[in-house]
Amino acid sequence: MTEYEELNLLRSWEADARKRAELLAQHLKAVLEVAYTWQPDYATKMDMDTLAFAATEVGFEPSNAWIKPRRRAASA
Repeated sequence: MTEYEELNLLRSWEADARKRAELLAQHLKAVLEVAYTWQPDYATKMDMDTLAFAATEVGFEPSNAWIKPRRRAASA
C-alpha cells in the first residue's frame, strides 16, 4: 500500500468516525428530550447529575428544563 493510499484510508476512517459521532450526538439529544420529561420527584440526584453532564457534553439546552446543564470547565 502506498503512502497516498494509506492517507486516503485514514481520511475515510476519520470521516466515518465523525459521522458516527454526529449520529451518536443526535441520538443522545433525542434521549435527553425524553429524559427531561421525567418528573423531578422520581429522579435521584445521580440521575439529575448524569442528565446535566450529558446535556453539557452535546450542547443540549432543553426548553423547559428542571435540570440546569452545567457549564463546561474551561480548557487549560
